[in-house]
Amino acid sequence: MSDHRLLIAAEIFPPAIGGPATYAATLARELPALGWEVTVVCYADQVAGEYPDPVIAVPRRGGPLARYCRYFFTIWKEAKHFRAVYAQGTVSSGLPALVVTKLRRKKLVVKVTGDYAWEQAFRAGATGAFIEEFQRQSVRGKYALLRFIERLVCRHADLVITPSVFLKTIVRGWGVPDERIAVVYNAPSFPIVAGDKDQLRAQFNIAANDTLVVSVGRPVPWKGFGALGRAVAELLIAGRNIRLVCIGITDEELRAMMADADAPDLALTERRIVGLGVTNSSRVFDWLRAADAFVLNTAYEGLSHIILEAMYAGVPVITTTVGGNRELIRDGETGVLIPYNDVGKIKQAIAALAQDRRAYASLAQRAQEELKKFSLPAMLEATVVQLERL
Repeated sequence: MSDHRLLIAAEIFPPAIGGPATYAATLARELPALGWEVTVVCYADQVAGEYPDPVIAVPRRGGPLARYCRYFFTIWKEAKHFRAVYAQGTVSSGLPALVVTKLRRKKLVVKVTGDYAWEQAFRAGATGAFIEEFQRQSVRGKYALLRFIERLVCRHADLVITPSVFLKTIVRGWGVPDERIAVVYNAPSFPIVAGDKDQLRAQFNIAANDTLVVSVGRPVPWKGFGALGRAVAELLIAGRNIRLVCIGITDEELRAMMADADAPDLALTERRIVGLGVTNSSRVFDWLRAADAFVLNTAYEGLSHIILEAMYAGVPVITTTVGGNRELIRDGETGVLIPYNDVGKIKQAIAALAQDRRAYASLAQRAQEELKKFSLPAMLEATVVQLERL
């Protein structure tokens, strides 16, 4: 695409947190320096940060229909100045972008970071299937509508960008040909390192003989905090000096998930297992650097930013053999891979770490060497190459 003008149709944007918000802000900040004219349209009451080109916030007030209409007409108005629209999702931004690009004869690029229909169905308890099995299931009602929309948008897009090979496979299953799907690995924004591990552990009141395990995630069913909490509780009962800190989930939420996983509640009363709730990104990184292990017991990841951050922090990673995790971690080489929700395997991996920290430290060191392909220059270069294909 010789015409370097791009309209980014974002769904969230800073000060909202999360990978999609960070990604959209990164493109808005970095692409103009590479000779691109960029405007962002996003659902937001306000935006944070300074950017070379305009960022247009579409207020969230009113009901969904009013919000979507405002968003659609904003994209319609702005799209006439651009050759391509880059939608950051398949439904809330993808559908309006599809209609606008067809009517205005513009190019459409879509970013796919997951299966929105599956996420909504799984969260609501409408399916117990994981994402791969869900692709083969028949669904009804609003989940069928969501599936129809996201597949329609991707099939009619000129280019679909995914952050992992795993998600490329999912999108291929939606009927999108390989030549219109590109894998571009995301580049998380890593914080500046300040303070060493011993200082951080002292600050957090972590004893030298404690094995500190940290997990980070939203309180959604597929994150598996309950089984992780049960595993640590059983290790505590067996006499192990373990501390588990779960970030992004409150004590109350963690307690409920552990109860669902039939975990003993002794550890919670002793404050050896805690849910810290939501905190800022720099604080999360401090906990990662203080940790002896990062454990992500998850049923689904497209490409996990928090695993990348743990790798950067130099903490050994224990995670599941699902989704994009296998593109980040090689079992026994750069981390440990275990089945989802396998309490016995979680216990085994944490106990092995406590017994041989040197071996796990070597895994973390090799993991840090893998981060080059997830750098910001690599992501920007790959993104520009794909956009110029249009």
